[in-house]
Amino acid sequence: MMSRMLMGLCLAWAMLQTAEAAPLPVANSLAIEKESAIAFDPDGGRGLVVFVQNGYVYGRHVDAMGRPTSAPVFGIFPVVHPTRDRSYSKPSVTFKRGQNRFVIAAEETETRIINLPDGPLALSFPSGIAVTAFNSDGSRAGNRFLRTPIASAARTEKRPFVVADELSDDCCIAVAWEDEAYAHKLYVQRLKADLSPQGGISELAPTGASRIANVSGTYELSRDRFTFVFDMIDSSGRRWIATSSMGAFTGASVRSRTIAERVGHGERSGDLLRGTPAVVHSEGLDTYVVAWRLGTGLRAAFLPPDITGTVSSSFAIPTSAPCTTPPFCFFLTPGTSAPPALVNAPGTRRVYVVAAMNPLLGDGPAVLDAYAIDSTSTTAVTPYLAAISRASDGAALSAGAVWSPGGNRVIATWDSAGPTRDVYVGDLLP
Repeated sequence: MMSRMLMGLCLAWAMLQTAEAAPLPVANSLAIEKESAIAFDPDGGRGLVVFVQNGYVYGRHVDAMGRPTSAPVFGIFPVVHPTRDRSYSKPSVTFKRGQNRFVIAAEETETRIINLPDGPLALSFPSGIAVTAFNSDGSRAGNRFLRTPIASAARTEKRPFVVADELSDDCCIAVAWEDEAYAHKLYVQRLKADLSPQGGISELAPTGASRIANVSGTYELSRDRFTFVFDMIDSSGRRWIATSSMGAFTGASVRSRTIAERVGHGERSGDLLRGTPAVVHSEGLDTYVVAWRLGTGLRAAFLPPDITGTVSSSFAIPTSAPCTTPPFCFFLTPGTSAPPALVNAPGTRRVYVVAAMNPLLGDGPAVLDAYAIDSTSTTAVTPYLAAISRASDGAALSAGAVWSPGGNRVIATWDSAGPTRDVYVGDLLP
């Protein structure tokens, strides 16, 4: 009885603390801020939020509690200001231990003007993946530009994802990206800490893949391995959540497989894939947890650490309360239109799923929900941020989440789709 009373007091205190923690905008500007992502420096006790504003990528540091620091917003891409005919989007960020560097990758788009008899015509197309790194003192450490190694001008390098190992050496960083429109492949370039290449560009995809999109990844310390998940269409038009892994240092031992078929989500097989999966390795569970969006809901599965073992059956993540007002539930029950983020809680058997839930009709503010996954079941956790934006902001896009060891909490970023159009940052688990 006493333990239950103490547990109740702890939960009440956590909820009280949550009410006092207000989400904060990363930048104050009239420009639209979007596509945010976050990484954390566990040794320095600070995170870096990156976001897009008017075709450029910017960054700002946050402390262990998820509060923006007094240091101002700084430019990340382009490397040299100003630039002509270049814009940047879809940034991804990771932290490389040892060198204490944040590494950022983004999709670069080039715009060309063609003079026609009826007037000029502007054409925009992806031109490569830009990569840069910043030292702990804020200085830029290096730059790299990546292109798909195919003998054709028809290249569409898009949606990069960057991940680093957790060792204090001069390697290993992996930058993954897709060529969904032409080569239909997943590419990975491993880099050293100074961003010089470590081996050549690898092609990772399960046998029979005809289209690849929406890659994300994680690093597993115990096996020194990078593992990536992505949406895939096979040669027969079936849609899958799939995975590929490789050794972080050697690039060898490549293993690929499908995880779950994506059915019943209302998309045609020829459409651009929309699952946008996330993956994290849980040392406590000694397994990979994979989550993805399916329609307006979320699903997850367990992937064994050897990659080739049996994948668990996928299960639904309880993203909403039971319906109490039929037949209006379809319109009033919150659903997600954004991909989930996964966070491993070190030293525990728990992985947190973070996702923005929005009412279909936009009636009321969106909420950023956190859910816990353990080895046997999913347990819905009380949303730690109720209204993540002003009451007039009726929607939000979940963008990223990370664990803060010093704050002992999850810190998340999201893009407001309401009138403010700001990037927000806040703590989820006080």
